[in-house]
Amino acid sequence: MKSTQRILCAIGLAVASQTAMAGEDRSGLLLGVALGSSAISADVGPSGGKTAQVDTSDEDGAAFSLRIGGAVGDRGALYFLSQSSATEAERGHNLTGIGASYYFSKSGPSIYLTGGLGFGMVTYADSTEPEGKGRAAMAGIGLELGWGLNVELNHMRVSTTPETETTVDGLDYEIASTQFMLGYTWF
Repeated sequence: MKSTQRILCAIGLAVASQTAMAGEDRSGLLLGVALGSSAISADVGPSGGKTAQVDTSDEDGAAFSLRIGGAVGDRGALYFLSQSSATEAERGHNLTGIGASYYFSKSGPSIYLTGGLGFGMVTYADSTEPEGKGRAAMAGIGLELGWGLNVELNHMRVSTTPETETTVDGLDYEIASTQFMLGYTWF
């Protein structure tokens, strides 16, 4: 699974880099796509503030990010953010909301800070409904390498309350994932 993820990521970056424009200014519309790996920690417990835990797990998985928005000046960006992680056991969590990035350099290669807030959801591949809905947040640091290519390390947290009937009724999910992603951003 991991080698397949790396191969797909490399192919995606190679195709994206071929379409890179010569200019590296951050202006106008933004479209960003990133793929990578994720270390996921999940705590599942009864809702209502009870302290007993039903399940705790640490797993590796895949990460994906999509950003659509625009530049704010020549150092910032504001965008719609959809960021997800999923495990081989087919448990996934995502953030859908508003994201922002701040670049330390006005153009060209730059270190940047990024973050997002929004709606969080936990799902299982064999379920037609989400296990829980709630809130999510993400913060990270990245390095824009030039020509739109970037690497990013971030931490995402999703907290949800029950949405459907589960094996044990009333489960809260607290899921944290640390993600390392390679991406391409068009401005």
